This record gives sequence, C-alpha cells and structure tokens, in this order.
Amino acid sequence: GRDKWGGVIRMCGIDGCMYKSGVASHMERHRVSKHGFQANWHKSEDGKERDKWGNVLTMCMVNGCTFKGTATVMKAHKAGKHNIFPEEWKSDGKERDKWGCVLKACGIDGCTYKTGKASSMKVHQAAKHGIAVKRKKKDGKERDHLGRIIHRCQIVGCEYKTGCTGNLKKHMTSKHGFECELKNKLNDGVVRDKWGQIVRTCHIEGCSYTTGNLSHMKSHQAAKHGIGKNDGDSVPASVP
Repeated sequence: GRDKWGGVIRMCGIDGCMYKSGVASHMERHRVSKHGFQANWHKSEDGKERDKWGNVLTMCMVNGCTFKGTATVMKAHKAGKHNIFPEEWKSDGKERDKWGCVLKACGIDGCTYKTGKASSMKVHQAAKHGIAVKRKKKDGKERDHLGRIIHRCQIVGCEYKTGCTGNLKKHMTSKHGFECELKNKLNDGVVRDKWGQIVRTCHIEGCSYTTGNLSHMKSHQAAKHGIGKNDGDSVPASVP
C-alpha cells in the first residue's frame, strides 16, 4: 500500500513491531530510537560527534558551559541562556523572544500580549477573547479553548462542563457519588478505589498505607522506608 503522499508503506521488520511508514528516513529513525540500530551515517568515519539522528553536535563556546547541540538548537541555546544573538537575527529588525522565535502581537484592540509560539497565541485568544480554535470540521459542537468537544454533566442542576472526558468521570465520581465504569464492569472481588484501581497495602510490617496508584506506593516506600532510592525500584506492594 501507499501513504497519502504516495510513498510505499514498509513494515519495520522487527519481530513483534507493527510500525510502518512510507518515508525511509522515518523508518531509519524508528529503528535507531526503538531498536538500537545504527543508522547509515555511522558508517562514515569523519570523527565528528553526532546525535542519534546523525546530526553533527557542536559545543557551546561560552566559558563553563558544557551544552552540546545541532546548529539550530545552539542558536536558541545561546540566545536563551547567554543573550548571544546571531547576526541574521539582529539585521532583520524583527522582535524575538529569548529563543529566537519572532514575536507576534495578539491583534485584539487593547491587548498587548505577544508570543513567538502560534499554539500559545491560539490558547491566549481562546481563553482571553473567546476566539475558538479553528477546526477543519464544522460540526457545530461546542468546544473549549483547545478545540476539544465540550462534555456536560448530566445531573440536573449541575453546570459542570469540560473538554476532557477523564475529568468528567472524576467529577461524576467525586461530586455525585457515581462509581467508575471500570469498577462496575469488574466483579472480581478485589478491593478497588473510586477510580477503579486495585488498592494495594504497603508490605512493610506495621505500615497501613494503602493506595490504588503504583507510583504513589513507590514514592511512599522510598520516602518512608528508604526502598528504591538507589536503584529506582520498589518492592511490590501486596493486594489485600
């Protein structure tokens, strides 16, 4: 088959990997980052230090700075960290932020907001001026400042609404006592919290700490019992 650009789609070829792409460079980067393959550019022994994509790395020339990066990244680093701006940035007369991005004004009467990021401008105009994010599909549905479809609480008298379905589930559970769908579906007799996560008890003798969040358990064991501070691994908690 072919992708929408007409490129022949090829599979990764590694056992169990379902990645496919019609761009050869994308496939090469995938194999380098996911499977540890050495890309073709490693074959040329030019002695230059490169990143995993094959881009030549340069060292920041400011005394005491050990930052390394590509030419484009280095320009942004010097501008943001050391206030050293390239000559081409100085000569074009454009106002830039500390990373070298050209600043653009909001454009709304009386608003002085400026930013070098188009995404930040969209969020600002949506949040401050009520200008909705443009979408390709004109479905007429209410959306939040990020363009997500607004979901409303179905409880009579409740005006809560959100563009995140996960937030709506949490609202229904915490404010109206609704049980998580996961908890309703699993009738396995295992103790679960209100989010449907299996509640585990700390295995340390005399400790009664319980949680349904594994990361919270690891943080608890590291802070209270010193487990996992060195190697980053905590002892599995027991399921009551």
